[in-house]
Amino acid sequence: NIWEVVLVFAGIVLLALEIFVIPGFGVAGIAGILCILVGILLSFLPFTIPQTDWAWDYLFDRVRDMVVGFAGAVVLIIILIRFLPSTPIFRKITLATTAGTEEGFIAANTAQKALLGETGTAITKLRPVGKAEFYGEQYQVVADGDFIEAGCKIEVISVNGNSITVRKVN
Repeated sequence: NIWEVVLVFAGIVLLALEIFVIPGFGVAGIAGILCILVGILLSFLPFTIPQTDWAWDYLFDRVRDMVVGFAGAVVLIIILIRFLPSTPIFRKITLATTAGTEEGFIAANTAQKALLGETGTAITKLRPVGKAEFYGEQYQVVADGDFIEAGCKIEVISVNGNSITVRKVN
């Protein structure tokens, strides 16, 4: 029937409303999940409201089937999370090594930290990102606030990771 489809669609709309419009997880989210589950359950039934003993037994059998199916899915997901990373196929598509500081890998360039407070020249227009030269070497820099024209003197005001922030020297 159309009512099962309408219930599932209404549940999806309520969940989307809860995610994108209403902050938190509350009545709309719970109602959405219930609408989806009831819509799926009703799609298994040849009737809408059970009125005989046979219909009630059939309803409880379908509820049991859904609970067993969801429980089986949860168990299967737990098993896959536990054993999938150790399978040969999965090991071929994942990175097994790490890039730590003990091997010489560092996240930020330490030479850039020495530029803090130094002055240089903007090589390109900084709108707000561009290139600048300090002591004969070029660096990508970010202008703090106003755009800076090429050829202007600039000063490094902060170095965060690989980001060098500069301002125009008056």
